[in-house]
Amino acid sequence: MRFAWVLTIPLGVVVLLIMGAPSVLNVEPKPNPEAIILNDESDYRSKAKDYAQLNMRQEALDTCTAMEPEYGESTQDLCLLEVYQALKDIDGEIEIYENILARELADGDSGALTKYVLDGLKEKRDKDK
Repeated sequence: MRFAWVLTIPLGVVVLLIMGAPSVLNVEPKPNPEAIILNDESDYRSKAKDYAQLNMRQEALDTCTAMEPEYGESTQDLCLLEVYQALKDIDGEIEIYENILARELADGDSGALTKYVLDGLKEKRDKDK
């Protein structure tokens, strides 16, 4: 009986260590934006977001700008918005929402929702300062 306890406890510790190892080693892979092939707008956005996660601001913004001729200004704005959110750049987000609001007002839309979001971002920026 004593022999069984002597083996059980060390084996239990080994099992716990093996089971816990994956959680300790669970490191997310580093994004590789260069590996993304640009076939559609979601590819552009993924690539730009990966650049932003790597803190490569200019490359991320250039990727979004490159999609504008093919997919339009509103799609480009959504891409830029994701990049600014990933970079935690509230001023950039405000700039994009101001552009969207100007377009909505020019199209005859009230832009109420965009104004609401824009006001919230401005309040957040003022509170953070």
